[in-house]
Amino acid sequence: MGDLVLFSPTLLALRKQWPAAKIRVLIRSAYKEIAQLLIPNIDWLYTDIDPFSVNPLSVKDEINNLKRLVAQAAPDLIVAACPRRNWIDMVIASAAPEVRHVAFLSKERDPYFGLQLKWAMHAGDTMEYKEIAPPFEADADWKRMYGLADYLTGTINPQIAPQLALGPQALQAADHVLNQNNLKPGQYLVCAAAGSAHVTIKGWSLEKYAEVVNRLKDSPAPTVLLIGHSSEKQSLEKVKALCPKVDVKLWVGNEGELGILAALIAQAKLYLGNDTGAMHLAAALNIPSVAIFGGGTWPRFKPEVKQGILLINPLPCFGCGWDCPFGDAPCVKAIPEADVTQAVLDLLADGKINGNELRELSIYPASVKEMMGHYSSEAKERSALHLKREQTLIETAMLASEKDSEIEMLKKETDKKDVEIGMLKREADKKDVEITMLKQQTDVKQAEIEMLKKETDKKDVEMKMFKLETDTKDIEIELLKKDTDLKLKEILFLSEQTKEKDAALLEIHHAHCDRLKDIAGFLKSLEEKEVMITTLAKTCEDRLSLIVQLEEDLKQHKALLQRRA
Repeated sequence: MGDLVLFSPTLLALRKQWPAAKIRVLIRSAYKEIAQLLIPNIDWLYTDIDPFSVNPLSVKDEINNLKRLVAQAAPDLIVAACPRRNWIDMVIASAAPEVRHVAFLSKERDPYFGLQLKWAMHAGDTMEYKEIAPPFEADADWKRMYGLADYLTGTINPQIAPQLALGPQALQAADHVLNQNNLKPGQYLVCAAAGSAHVTIKGWSLEKYAEVVNRLKDSPAPTVLLIGHSSEKQSLEKVKALCPKVDVKLWVGNEGELGILAALIAQAKLYLGNDTGAMHLAAALNIPSVAIFGGGTWPRFKPEVKQGILLINPLPCFGCGWDCPFGDAPCVKAIPEADVTQAVLDLLADGKINGNELRELSIYPASVKEMMGHYSSEAKERSALHLKREQTLIETAMLASEKDSEIEMLKKETDKKDVEIGMLKREADKKDVEITMLKQQTDVKQAEIEMLKKETDKKDVEMKMFKLETDTKDIEIELLKKDTDLKLKEILFLSEQTKEKDAALLEIHHAHCDRLKDIAGFLKSLEEKEVMITTLAKTCEDRLSLIVQLEEDLKQHKALLQRRA
């Protein structure tokens, strides 16, 4: 959860630079609520796999489902955004092998589970990242991760610390919890005394938290509300039981209630706790905080608070990655209750702390630190050697597994060959039976052949007699052939004459046709002439009628002239 809070500014920068892009982020299902509050307008993909604690050999089906989920999303770009690489990165990349793949900070992924993944999956089901985005030069992770946004967008993005805005539903649910415990907003101190489930070694002891609460009894400090997950209830109840004279409240939440957790922190006067996700929520909500830090990953996860006190116990073994050479993390466990109590009181005092103060406690003498530094160096070498041995064992086991697979395949192939040999043997026995039967049939056929041979000899005699008759027939045929040739010559002569007659008839026919065409033409011309004569006759009649009319008109005109005269 803390990593998600620290990554939120980078996601917001990407959303701002790429407003039209569909950005999908894969997170654990448990953090769904906080994710949606931190970064709006993001599509979330969820998984229940914790790659830092789950062996890929045990979740093959979930891995295949995850690959299908990513393939369906059809991404153009895949980013391994976690500063600490894990084996899920390799699975995600192999779900879309042709697209661009960018890893943040390092190519180095988990050396143990990475090999386990290659053992668990087929070749091609895992993929390494070749393109690396460098971090922004800073101590804190939330700033370092801006290097990813700058690299992907090709621009320097303004850095804004993680911020969290709560919705009314979460605030109302938190108010219900406060009312049940008779608490009012701004009048209680939130203490996350547990909250180190994934790295239990980095937590301050429960007894020391109880001692701080007891020391605050006579101070003007507000009521303490212990908060945590339901799985931590027993630990928190232990703290409460160690404070019998203090009014300590307790709230534990279940899956899906991170919004209530955030709302309870948001309405507190002060936060006290370990380096946990709840601490980063308090920072994002701008709640004054006292945070107890160890050196496993210092200073990567320093919270960005406007008013806070960070307590650390600097030791030469800092940077161990919580693979503590001393087994119980003295960098955390040795921090005195008095210093934590004083930090709480200083932060509660108005105007005393106005920034994010780092208090480095000098608990061990220089000689002890020198001894611890020497021992931690040797422990790191032993740890590296142990890890190398584990890798060698895994690689040996992988090789043995491959050999076992080959032996199993060869065994199956041998069994298959044995089956084939058995089938061939049965087939051979069957062939032997068939050969015996065929031999018997051959003897019968040989007897038949002997009988047929005798019959053939008899037929040969008959054929000789038939040949003599045939020769006689051939002579007759030769004579008939000659007579036929003469007849053919006569037929050819007559055929020639017939062709000549046909040609003459055809010529006469053509001439007759031409005459018929001429006659038809004459008839058509005659018809046209008759039409013309008829037309002329009518025209003459019309002219004659006109002349008669004109003569009559002339007579009348003359008579008129005579009368006028």
